[in-house]
Order: sequence, then C-alpha cells, then structure tokens
Amino acid sequence: MAYDHPMVHIPGLRAGADLREKQFHAVKPASTAGEVVPVSDADDDCIGILYNQPADGAPAAVAAGGILKGVAGGEIAAGKPVAFNSTAQLVQSTADQRQLVGYAVEGASAGDVFAFVWQRSRY
Repeated sequence: MAYDHPMVHIPGLRAGADLREKQFHAVKPASTAGEVVPVSDADDDCIGILYNQPADGAPAAVAAGGILKGVAGGEIAAGKPVAFNSTAQLVQSTADQRQLVGYAVEGASAGDVFAFVWQRSRY
C-alpha cells in the first residue's frame, strides 16, 4: 500500500459531481466557482488529487503538494514522470502528455494506489 505525506491542501472546495468513486484521482476546477470535477482530457488544468469520497456538493479534500497517493491508469515505473489520463487516473508520462503532476516514488500496475511526489508543470 502506498504511503503519503500531503503538505498542501486547497481549502473551501466542494464536489461538482458525485465523486465517491474518485478518491486519489486528479481533479480540475468545475464550471461553478469553488467546485471540482475529475480531469477528463490530457490538456485539462489539474489542480490536485482528491483525497476523500464526496457526494455531489459535499466538501472535497484536495491535496496539491508533498508526497501524494494516486490511482494508476497503467504500468508506472518508480522514478518516472507521471501525468493523467481521460479518466483522471495517473499514468507514466509520454511525449503526447504535456501536463506533468510529478514523479513516481514507487512502481505501480493499473488500478494500484501508489505514491508520487507532486511537482506540477507543463511543457
């Protein structure tokens, strides 16, 4: 099981949809201010990782700094850069993904919860 050490939490956010099945997935701002929804495109503006399982409108715990947990969307090797896919899972970054969220601390297979260091960037 992955370990974590979140250092930054974004306060005051709410779920903009039913996110009870999206714990440890990447999220972005929703069209309604103060709400978040899962990322759905490799070019979305990811603001953090959802750390709880909120129903629509409930408080959303979003972490965006430190060592975080994420759900792997495929094979990820330790030390490799990670990005996100269209289902808000984290994947090993490839040339067609311009939105990095960090680097894997440990390897993972699809569906695993794994540790990664949050280091958000675009290239």
